[in-house]
Amino acid sequence: MMQKIFYFPLIIVLLFSCTEKTAILEKELANVKEDLEKVNSELKTLSENDSKGKLVHQVYFSLKADLNQTDKEIFMSGLEKLGNIEVVQQIIVEARDNIGDEVRALTQFDVLMQLKFENQAALEVYAKDDFHQDTKKEIGRFLAKPPMTFDYFIGE
Repeated sequence: MMQKIFYFPLIIVLLFSCTEKTAILEKELANVKEDLEKVNSELKTLSENDSKGKLVHQVYFSLKADLNQTDKEIFMSGLEKLGNIEVVQQIIVEARDNIGDEVRALTQFDVLMQLKFENQAALEVYAKDDFHQDTKKEIGRFLAKPPMTFDYFIGE
């Protein structure tokens, strides 16, 4: 009988111990499920964006009026170097030409940079790239105002 009394508290301790561990494991499982739902949501978004095709990112720049030719060349060269970032598939950098259509022309902008990416995820990698961030700081001194962007998907 004494042995049974001795084992009873031990069994109770083990049961409570198991219950406590179960509660901890259930909480961890709930956290993992929540993280998995977030990852699945992000994957779905990326998958939807991939199905849209390539992403074209256009950036319109307004330069300060008092820039000399050397400053303009430094600015254009800085933009063109962004094409060296691995995720950039294509880059076009052009200054606006005056062809006499002042009514419809976007005369408030002097330079257009157009980049093509595999998908939106590639644009996000580009946006965070250290070289891109450094270039933005370097060429910002030439800008009259913040650049404007226009993004669209093309099927390819």
